[in-house]
Amino acid sequence: MKNLSTLFLLIFITSCINSKSNQTTITKEPAVPLEKPKPSILPKINVTNVSLKCRGNGTRAANVYGSGVTIYFTIKNNSNIGLKRVFFIGEFNYLGRNYSHSEDINYEFRKGLEPGETQKIAMRPSLFSEWNDKIKPSDEGKFNLELIKVEDYNSDIKN
Repeated sequence: MKNLSTLFLLIFITSCINSKSNQTTITKEPAVPLEKPKPSILPKINVTNVSLKCRGNGTRAANVYGSGVTIYFTIKNNSNIGLKRVFFIGEFNYLGRNYSHSEDINYEFRKGLEPGETQKIAMRPSLFSEWNDKIKPSDEGKFNLELIKVEDYNSDIKN
């Protein structure tokens, strides 16, 4: 019987030692301050006078400017950084129809757009664009440009 009680005592002591080694201790770490989100630069870039014109072949304007779609807008940089490129989503909503055509558009400034500077832009879509296939001179509708991001002179993208 003495051996049996010694055995139980040994098992009890061993289990106590094992249970102490498996205990989790909770320590309070100092709180890491969260980074404040950087303010968006996009509200400081104003895009106005947005329009889209489509010229058909054989018209006087098409002979001078070329046929197809031309996108016009005025852009003012009210931010504190110079801009190399701007990125948009362009959407043409056909008058009287639920269908609209939208595409990503980007424009690279030849000499940049400095802080405080305004430029009037007339741009033609690239050869890979579907604007010239989707929009014809007889189509009526409303064209919108939504600025989604900009690229600075260091090629850093800002939202």
